[in-house]
Amino acid sequence: MACPGRFYAAAIMKVITGQVILKYDTELIPGKGNRFFAWRSAILPKSSIRVAFKPVETEMINCD
Repeated sequence: MACPGRFYAAAIMKVITGQVILKYDTELIPGKGNRFFAWRSAILPKSSIRVAFKPVETEMINCD
């Protein structure tokens, strides 16, 4: 039998990913060498890659 919580886990991962996309600017920190490697038909990031998260600056819109 498959785990009944798998749909809940998938939904939570989508919510978290959406919040990261909406609320943070992301940037790869430069490192040595190539940042990705190819395996079969996939291009994957190396596990040593570092990502910087910076909160998005929001502007207040005045609707007078």
